[in-house]
This record gives sequence, structure tokens and C-alpha cells, in this order.
Amino acid sequence: MQINEKDLENLLLNNRDKYCWGRNYTELLINFSSILTSILCLYYVENMDTWLKTTLLILLAITVIALVSFVLKLRYTDKTLFNEICAISSEKHAFSNLVIVKTDNKILMKYDPRWECYLLPYVKAITTLNGTLGDKEELNRTINFIQDSLKVTPENIKLAYRTDIKKYSVSDKINKIYDTRFFLWKIKDADISRIALSNDYKWMSIEELEIDEQTIKKNKETIELVKNYVINSI
Repeated sequence: MQINEKDLENLLLNNRDKYCWGRNYTELLINFSSILTSILCLYYVENMDTWLKTTLLILLAITVIALVSFVLKLRYTDKTLFNEICAISSEKHAFSNLVIVKTDNKILMKYDPRWECYLLPYVKAITTLNGTLGDKEELNRTINFIQDSLKVTPENIKLAYRTDIKKYSVSDKINKIYDTRFFLWKIKDADISRIALSNDYKWMSIEELEIDEQTIKKNKETIELVKNYVINSI
């Protein structure tokens, strides 16, 4: 993992009070404690009207709820800090996206339950110390994926586009840089009926993807690249 030292310094400085209880938070807790003590002292005063004691109990409950909510909001775990450090990392995550296009320009999409939206079928690329495998090797791995998952052998599949995409990972809840290949397969009508599709696959046009609220919200960058660069390469 490669991290710019200045970015790491800024992250730690900006979030110091979240994982180190600073002076402001301590003062707030002292104020909460003072309020609780005052309410309890008043509650045990003799000859106090019942309605007033009831009011004090309500105030006590509200104060306790506010204190618990405040502490939970400030909870900053080691995992949270680690994820934020990963977010400023320049490390790339390599994936091969599969763009299968019918003659009517509808694209095969797959619903991902973790992302709760439609994604292109993809293969996680193999990363070595020297980077990822070459385009030819990843193309062969993508063809193997099609044969295993869709039970058909593609013809004339090619690398249409490759770029880095910086986007928010819904599943990991951090920003990542994706080294993304787009392998394009213009499928023949005769081959469509031979594809073994499960219920999570769906043929969708660019227009349908653009009006799908969750898909365009979480996967807008990919949809725009497919629209502007991959489809146009046919």
C-alpha cells in the first residue's frame, strides 16, 4: 500500500479528536455529569410534589439518552481509521468488466446484493508485484469466466477500453482506485438463447441504466465510460 505522507498527516490531524478524547469532549461529558447529579439531588428532596418528581425523571431519561447518543456518535474504531487510511492509498484494485452487447445495444447487467444495484459482470484481475497480468492473459481469464458462468464460448471478444476509475466502494465503504479493463463482446442473436442466465442477470439499455436510481448513484462512472467509449468502439 502506497500512501502520501502529507495526506496521512492531514488525515490524522483532522480526525485526532475522534480517536483521542480531546478537551472539548471531556468538558461536554463533565457538563452532562453535572446535569445528572443536579437532577438526582433534586429528586431526593423531601416533600417534593409528585408531578415535579415525575418531571425530573423525564429530564433524567432525556439526559441519559442524549449522553448515550453522543458517545455512540463519537465511536471511532480501529477499523474506521484503517479504512480511512486505505481511502488515501494510491493502491489500485484491478478488475476486468465484461460488456456483452446485443444487436439492439442492450447490455447484460448483473444485480449485486452487496452494492444493491446493477453492475457489469466482472472478473477480479490477478495482481503481482510487477502489476497486473497483461491484457492477453486477462482476456483469456475473462473468456474462461464466460464459459464457466454463462456456459457459452464467446467469439470476437476484444479489449475495448482501459482506464483508472476513482469511486466509492459501497461494499467496503471507502474510496478506491480501480484499474479497469472493459472487454467487449458483440453477441450474435443466435448465441443469446444459448447463454445460461440466472435471475440476477438482466438485459438493459443505457437509457434504462441512467434512470435506475441506485445503479446510477453507485455506478455512474462505469455507465458513462461504457456509453461514451466502449459502445462507440463497436
